[in-house]
Amino acid sequence: MFKAALPYILPFLDRPVPAHSLALRSPDGTYNRRVDAASGQPRLTHDRTPADATLTGAPSDLLLTLWRRDNAATLTGDPAVLAAWQQAIDG
Repeated sequence: MFKAALPYILPFLDRPVPAHSLALRSPDGTYNRRVDAASGQPRLTHDRTPADATLTGAPSDLLLTLWRRDNAATLTGDPAVLAAWQQAIDG
């Protein structure tokens, strides 16, 4: 759902698309996604190339973090990248 809706949610809500990439990963490696807007549209892919910031945790914690809810996910890299994606998604 998130992958299918992301390209439509931000423009619909008239929110800016962050210029930096954010990797979303589970500690065991079973979940690996990358959200970026290199094409001008937000995209969620399975790309494993290094991102500007990486959020690691259970998939549910990753989603909670994007919606600014307390959880056990950890961030490495630039905290401003996460903040920009949170602002775009959660307002």
